[in-house]
Amino acid sequence: MHIRTKLYVIIPFVVLFLFISCERAEEDILVLMPENTQLLFENEYVRVLNITLEPGDKQPLHFGGNRLIYALSDYTIKYYRDDDATEIPWNEGGIHWHDAGKHAVENVGETIAEYLVFERKPIELPVESDEIAETGIMIQDIEYATAIFENDYAHVVRVHLPADSSIAEHDGIYRLVYSLSDYTIRYTSEIKGTVETEFEAGDIHWHSPGVHSVENIGDKDALFLIFSLKQ
Repeated sequence: MHIRTKLYVIIPFVVLFLFISCERAEEDILVLMPENTQLLFENEYVRVLNITLEPGDKQPLHFGGNRLIYALSDYTIKYYRDDDATEIPWNEGGIHWHDAGKHAVENVGETIAEYLVFERKPIELPVESDEIAETGIMIQDIEYATAIFENDYAHVVRVHLPADSSIAEHDGIYRLVYSLSDYTIRYTSEIKGTVETEFEAGDIHWHSPGVHSVENIGDKDALFLIFSLKQ
């Protein structure tokens, strides 16, 4: 009798969850506009999309989670949300945040709009960022890093590491690294040891927390973004 009672209570919530999940899937821009949307990365905490809109292209109304937008080109869009439409010009390197909700984007300019969407999933991190601190030095404290965005969810820096330069040991939290140029680095950490890797512009990869250092061992400057999750 108790088991049956529990099932009566649990089943409606399961059905509701599945209904909401299916509804969200149908509102996913990857499903609605796949020809303009590329999935670059996804794990249990975040996914990253590359969006490209030709002049005149308009997205259908769709759902987006809490997300960060980074402009990869100069463009002008009209942003639709809550029965409101706002025209906004963006320059390459521009960055801004949107809370979760239904919206649409239209390219109303004369240039191709290309941008990244870093979407935070509603899954808690195993360890909060403020609990991770061994050296007391974070990437934003490093000479070659420039902080370009921060809120309660994320911290973003742009790194310009010249050839034959290095970043000393520092703390890193859960983070994504997006390459803005081609470069070769030597990465050293307690977890991975020492690894030499070549990256191309547009590459993206994930790191778990830990102390690490980076050295540019190539003949080109290394330009990349670090998108760190705070919660």
